[in-house]
Amino acid sequence: RKGYSYFEVKSFSIFGLRIQPGLIKFIFFKKWDRIICSWNMRFIDRFFFFFIFLKKKEKWIWWGHILGSNKFWIAKQIRILFLKAAKSVLIYSDKFKTRLMKEFKYKNIFSFNNSEVSMDEFRESKWTENTNNKLSLLFVGRYQKRKNIEILIALLKRKPNVELTLVGPGMLENFSNISQKNLKIIGPTDNNKLDSIFNTVDLVVNPGHLGLLISNAARYGKPIAISNTYDHAPEVSLAYASDQFFLDFDNNFELDQFIEYCLNNKNIIKKKGNELQRISKDRYNLQYMVKVHNDSMI
Repeated sequence: RKGYSYFEVKSFSIFGLRIQPGLIKFIFFKKWDRIICSWNMRFIDRFFFFFIFLKKKEKWIWWGHILGSNKFWIAKQIRILFLKAAKSVLIYSDKFKTRLMKEFKYKNIFSFNNSEVSMDEFRESKWTENTNNKLSLLFVGRYQKRKNIEILIALLKRKPNVELTLVGPGMLENFSNISQKNLKIIGPTDNNKLDSIFNTVDLVVNPGHLGLLISNAARYGKPIAISNTYDHAPEVSLAYASDQFFLDFDNNFELDQFIEYCLNNKNIIKKKGNELQRISKDRYNLQYMVKVHNDSMI
């Protein structure tokens, strides 16, 4: 591809940590205007290289989730030491930036709000006039056990007025044997076909592990309901910023009550979808990501 070169640098395991000796020739024997380095405490040699590089610290930018799941006191001290010494820090989302700023008043943190949607990909949200008291749900993504799709299948049996469409790799293989009139299963599909699929649904649902489905929902201006136990993914920041639905999908009573609420408040559903898309257009898109990356280098 034009514009960049890609090289695999082999890593080695040592006492549960990782090292990449091959990075030495890339960092120290080539001339760079900036070095953007992914933050990962398991790759200890990156921090060693950073110390050696301190005389050129105005070139070094840390990038990534940054916070991770490590809650130890030493992890916080390492972050403070290395982050404040770098030129800048690029972090995944506003939500994580807010959390990071609570531990130390950094002056060099840039939130790029991870997304996969370009500004020219946003679509005007379209809705079907549903007069038969039904609620149409959609999940798009690769099948994985941790995504808890089975919760949605169980919901269909309790709520015959709920319709569910599953789109993505592995859906046909795992659910084609289920006989439910209110279940529609589609395999892998392209974005052109997704247009018509999103236009026919009321609500996007994500009962398990979270990914870029939020960005897809924003692309089409459709609201999303998210599990309140999976809020560590960087993309969840967009859902919080646009006040989407968070609920306990493992609680059948809560889920059933939520369905009834949606059936009786279609106007609120539409407003949630419009707000999700508005916020995404404002600061959760590829153009915004590029702008923030550029700003962090100045």
